[in-house]
Amino acid sequence: MKKGIVVLGHGSRLEAANEEFRAICGLLAATDRDSVYAPAFLSMSEPGLITTAKQMYEDGIREIIVLPVFVTTGSHVARDIPEIIEVLKSSCTGLKIVMAEHLGADSGLVELLHRKIELAGAALQECEEER
Repeated sequence: MKKGIVVLGHGSRLEAANEEFRAICGLLAATDRDSVYAPAFLSMSEPGLITTAKQMYEDGIREIIVLPVFVTTGSHVARDIPEIIEVLKSSCTGLKIVMAEHLGADSGLVELLHRKIELAGAALQECEEER
């Protein structure tokens, strides 16, 4: 049986932001055919974590990893998501569900940020050349 990966974002009132997040989930899913990926949101958008995890459970998935796409250990990572996971554990018999680590101070994130800085630096150079 495949495991489920719930890619969890905050959610936004801007639907374009939610669509961008769903695209990230799709890119992750395209690299891993051994798992079932689904996006979920903590607030301001649907589906929520409980809805997504319960749908996976109803589809026969009994092992779920919640991947919080959050940079820091704020109250959502420290408190809200673990509380929701406990609710899911108590309401879904036989479900194994864990939360992966948030992004945090990871060297991979630092590399990505350096790439973004380089791109912005190139844009600055173009601004100077236009003057």
